[in-house]
Amino acid sequence: MITPKDKDKVLNAIIIRYEEAGEHEFMTDYENLFPDQDINYPDYCIILEQFKEKRLLSDIVPITKHIKRIIVSANLFDFYNHGGFVVQEEILQRNLEKLNYELMKLAKEVNPGLSESIGKITEIAASVATALGFFSG
Repeated sequence: MITPKDKDKVLNAIIIRYEEAGEHEFMTDYENLFPDQDINYPDYCIILEQFKEKRLLSDIVPITKHIKRIIVSANLFDFYNHGGFVVQEEILQRNLEKLNYELMKLAKEVNPGLSESIGKITEIAASVATALGFFSG
């Protein structure tokens, strides 16, 4: 399974390769980026495609099986500077925890009729927060 940490490894590798190339368009060689194969090749390709869908990359052009020409977008640098995928997951987790806390607090302060509805919403928020813990761990 691809994790936010895996995506950040690819993000960091692209940033390093960009800095080496000094241009927004450059060649990447999977075997040079990940010589220890800590990201396997199929996952690497899937991650690159997601980067393109998220507009972090403008284009990916296959040259050979492991070599691709990549064109980066300014969005890539913004995303990188904001902490990448792991930080994005952490922010989402914290926001859900805060929502859960605020809903529980509100449930204690409102009349009994609304308290049941707020309790249901609190359970949903808690379930989502728990599920995210499983997926991002």
